[in-house]
Amino acid sequence: MRLTGAERGFVFLGDSADNLQFECGRGQDGAAIPTPTSISQSILRNTANSKLAFLFSDSLEETAVGRETMVLNAIRNVVSIPLRGKNQALLGLLYLDTRATTHDFTRTRKDILEAIATQAATLLENLRMLEAEREFDLLRKELEIAAAIQRQIIPQNLPEFPFVRLDARSIPCTGVGGDFYDVIPMTNGFAAIVGDVCGKGIPAALLGSMVQGMFHAQMTAGAALPDAIQSLNSFICKRAPGEKYVTLAALRYSDAGPDGPQIELVNGGHVSPLIVRANGGVETITDGDPPVGLFDFARFHAIPIELAIGDRILLLTDGITEAEDAQGTPFGTAQLERYIGEPKAVEVLFSALDSFCVGTRPQDDQTILTIDRIQAVA
Repeated sequence: MRLTGAERGFVFLGDSADNLQFECGRGQDGAAIPTPTSISQSILRNTANSKLAFLFSDSLEETAVGRETMVLNAIRNVVSIPLRGKNQALLGLLYLDTRATTHDFTRTRKDILEAIATQAATLLENLRMLEAEREFDLLRKELEIAAAIQRQIIPQNLPEFPFVRLDARSIPCTGVGGDFYDVIPMTNGFAAIVGDVCGKGIPAALLGSMVQGMFHAQMTAGAALPDAIQSLNSFICKRAPGEKYVTLAALRYSDAGPDGPQIELVNGGHVSPLIVRANGGVETITDGDPPVGLFDFARFHAIPIELAIGDRILLLTDGITEAEDAQGTPFGTAQLERYIGEPKAVEVLFSALDSFCVGTRPQDDQTILTIDRIQAVA
């Protein structure tokens, strides 16, 4: 304003003529102008749509754009300067006017106006970069908090039982993941679950934590396993219809029976669980139901499982078998079966995955839970 001799100055931000928003205004004395009154909207539109470095308007010229507003409000001269970034994208514009008849903006040197436009646009870009960095830092901190909360929700130390040996691991492909697992102690046994929410990141992690919490509540309240999964399906269908769904494998293990443990499994659209027999044979449990939360009419049933002493059942997510090497070759089921019979299968498997996928970034979360039936300690 000092350079041009303007009486008023206004800044508008926006990337087109249709969404310009008033940002601030100042009078010649430096006082703030809270509302942009007596502004020629046609000049604003023409400036936003123009490829010129600036637009002049004189209310005394017959061809002056928007002269009705200018004349009614005794505005003598207007200069409107579009602010464009390095790629010429519109960032906003600077609008200056005066009522003084003794001052003519057209006498202001063009290089001064061009310098104003360049410096103001550079300032805007720098401020936006600073805001983006602040938002990124805030997002990073929020992701760190979310990851810490998720680590606390997913058990890092599994409960111990005299009749089984448990091992598990979950590695998200981003800061937080949509995979989860849990083991819930119950009378004469436990319930276990491995789940995979469609999608990745915070939305998937939120739904995963919700499903995990609801399953925990259902099982500790004594619900039958199929009924617990049915409740989860109804909840997700009502609260997030068509947006998210979960695949899961849930297991109920009761060691109270005189003829050995009673084990039942519900598979809601999940990767087929595997059983490694004591003699090294591998069996696939192919029975199952639809994903949880995908269809409100879905029904879920329990699959009976028999485990002898020395047998192992594995619940896992598809991020393991679908992990790819640098050439895009998936890890696959065949390689998986090479490691799942090892005494420390989880440790050995993830070590093999690290070696297989060296040089590539995981594209999906990876989770596995193993349950080994062992001789109960008297």
